[in-house]
Amino acid sequence: MRTKSGWVAQSDFLHSRSKRQRRRSYTCVEQLENTQVQLENAKAEVQKPFPQEEELKTKSARLNELNAILNLDKRENEIVDGERADADPSRSSDDRER
Repeated sequence: MRTKSGWVAQSDFLHSRSKRQRRRSYTCVEQLENTQVQLENAKAEVQKPFPQEEELKTKSARLNELNAILNLDKRENEIVDGERADADPSRSSDDRER
C-alpha cells in the first residue's frame, strides 16, 4: 500500500505526463494543418503558367546551337590531333594514348 504522499506524487506525475502529451498532440495537429496548407498552395502554384517559358525555350535553343558548334570544334581538334600523331612516328603508341 502506498502512502498518501506517494499517491499524490504518482497523480502529479501522471497529470504532468498527460499535459505534455496533449501539448505534443496539439503541436502535431498544428504542423499537420500547416503542411496541408502548404500542399494546397503548392498545388495552386503548379497550375500557374511559367511567365518566362518563351524566354526559356529561346535560350535553350540557342544553348543547343552553341553546344553543337563547340562539339564540331572539338571533333575538328581531334582530327587535327590524330593527323599530328601520324606525322610524328618517333612517338610510341603509349605516348599518343596519354
